[in-house]
Amino acid sequence: MIRKTLRPVPGLVLAHLLGPANVDAKVKVQLAPNIANYTVQQVAILGLANTSSETEAAQMAGHVVRALNATGKYHFVSAEELATDAKRTGVEVEYARLRNTWLKKRVMEPVIVKKVLAATKFDAIVAMEVSRWEKTTIDALEEGTSDTSVGLLVRMAGTDGTPLWSASEIRTVASEPYLPNLRSTAGGEAVVTGTVPQPPDIKKVAFELATDVVATMPTIKKVGAPVQTARAAPKETPLVRAAVDSTAPADTSGSRP
Repeated sequence: MIRKTLRPVPGLVLAHLLGPANVDAKVKVQLAPNIANYTVQQVAILGLANTSSETEAAQMAGHVVRALNATGKYHFVSAEELATDAKRTGVEVEYARLRNTWLKKRVMEPVIVKKVLAATKFDAIVAMEVSRWEKTTIDALEEGTSDTSVGLLVRMAGTDGTPLWSASEIRTVASEPYLPNLRSTAGGEAVVTGTVPQPPDIKKVAFELATDVVATMPTIKKVGAPVQTARAAPKETPLVRAAVDSTAPADTSGSRP
């Protein structure tokens, strides 16, 4: 089997593709070398693998889906709709394997992707992973900051299983610097005065990270490709939910594209 790989995209090239205002230089982005050979309009959402060991991190699925819909680049459908279409078109077993392999191993097998997308008539599939969800409060006697850290990976595969786009970042946001203010009691004991800063709001960090990672997603359209008729979407696109698995063992795949 020929293994198709992604290539890193320099920030200047990405800025040219998306516009400089849409690029966060810290997001690691990779694109398929032959991405110009594909046209994408209808995209199914596979689900979110939560490898952070924090159940609260499952909310990242909602942040990513909102960011995806906000781009207006594609019409996204939920994992539930994908599952229904897979059952209706006779690829229920393949869909279950595709979903479980991503949730447990963060892998989308090209052969299985090809079968599922060919049957369900979607142009691509998107999968997500949240690899870190941490808040650290500095000790009252130490100098430094309280930190919040979130890790995210989003990946899109095309109809033949080729990874077309992948973006990831582990983002750490610090509080205001803290300097202990000590005074001595009559007995010579050191007492801390002042307030230790709390870690930045993790929901806000997650929301902004999802927005920045998804902003690197390019419009994928084959040069000279005819305009395709997209599935009718409601006037107000409802929130597309993503399946979430919070039992996957923690790994560091979110830190690599």
